Amino acid sequence: MYSIIIVNPDNNKNHDDIINRISSAINEQNFIQCKTSVFMLYNGKIYNPPIFNNILVINDREYAEKHLIQIWNMGYVGGNIIISKKYKHFFNKYANHFDSNYSDIEEYMIITKKTNFILINKHKRPAVDFIIMGAQKAGTTSAQINLTKHPDVYLHKDEIHYFDLFLQKGLEWYKRHFNYGKKMVGEKTPELMYLDFTHPIVQSLNPSIKIILFLRNPVERAFSAWKMMKTDHGELKSFEECIEDELNNRIGENKTFNTASFHHLQRGLYYEQIKNLEKWFPKQNIHIAIFEKVSVDTANEYNKIYNFLGLREHVDEYTRERVGSSNYSINDKTYAKLKNFFMDDVLKLENMLGYQTNWFD
Repeated sequence: MYSIIIVNPDNNKNHDDIINRISSAINEQNFIQCKTSVFMLYNGKIYNPPIFNNILVINDREYAEKHLIQIWNMGYVGGNIIISKKYKHFFNKYANHFDSNYSDIEEYMIITKKTNFILINKHKRPAVDFIIMGAQKAGTTSAQINLTKHPDVYLHKDEIHYFDLFLQKGLEWYKRHFNYGKKMVGEKTPELMYLDFTHPIVQSLNPSIKIILFLRNPVERAFSAWKMMKTDHGELKSFEECIEDELNNRIGENKTFNTASFHHLQRGLYYEQIKNLEKWFPKQNIHIAIFEKVSVDTANEYNKIYNFLGLREHVDEYTRERVGSSNYSINDKTYAKLKNFFMDDVLKLENMLGYQTNWFD
C-alpha cells in the first residue's frame, strides 16, 4: 500500500524539511511525491486502486469540501491523513472515526483513521453507494429485500445489469433506478463478483463504493444454480453432465453474462474472485457474509452489514426468499468429487477470512 504526498502541480518549493519531520512522526520513510490534483488521484488515474496507507497534503492551496471528502475516502483504515490544521473544523464533524494529533508538527494535524466510514458528497453524490455483487444462489435475493427494510437504505428491487449488459444505455439511465432521498443507495447484481471485466467500470463510477458478498458452500451453490437453470431456463442436461461439460470444455472460457450461466463450478472459486476484486477495491470496502451464518444468526449478520455501511443497527422481521424445493438431489459420489475440486480454494478463502466456513465438515 502506497504512502503519498499530494502537491499542487504549480508548487516548485522544496518540502524536504516538513516531509522528514512527518516521516519521523508517523514512522514512514517511503512517501511517493505526486504533483497532481486530488481529483486525478481519487479517480485512479495516477495510482490504482486509489487507496493509500498515508496521505500527506502539502499546505499550498485551498481545498474545497469535495476535495477533503476525496482525501478522506482515499485513506486506509489504520493509516494517517496529514493535512493543514485549517481543515480541523471539517474533520472534527467525523471525530468518532479517527484519532488525531493537532500539535506535533507546526500547522499540520495527523488524523489516524479508525473506521471505513465513507464520506458522501451531498452536492454531487455517486450514482450508487454499494452493490451486492454476489455470489449467485447464496442469499442475495433475500438480502435485497431485507436490507431495504432499513429506513436509511434504498436498494433497487430488480437486478439492473448496467455494468455487465446495459452499459450502452448510459449513466443517466442507470441513475433513474434510484431514490437518492435515502442515506445509502445500492443495488444487487450477483454476476458482478464473477465477471471481473466489470470491476474497473464500477470503480470509475465510484472509487469508494462498498461491496457486499454472500458466499455459500460452493457445491451446494453449484447444484442450486443448476436447479435454477433447469426450472427457469429449461436445462436438459443432468447436473453431472453439466459439470463434466464445464470441466472438459469451459475451464478458462471467456467470462460473459451468457457463458457465466454455465460456469457452475468456476463461480464457486471465491478466493480467486475476491483477489480479483482486491485489484480494484480495498479490502476495507468489501464485506463478506457467509450464507450459512446468515441463515442461523440473521439479525446479527445483518447488523454487521449495517455497520459496514456506516448505518445504525436495525431489527426487523427478516425473510428468506427463493428457497428452492425440488425432487433433485446430489449423489454422494458427485459431492465428493466437487468437494475435492473446491477444497484448495476453500482453504485459501478460510485463511483469508481468518475463520472456518465449516462447509466440508
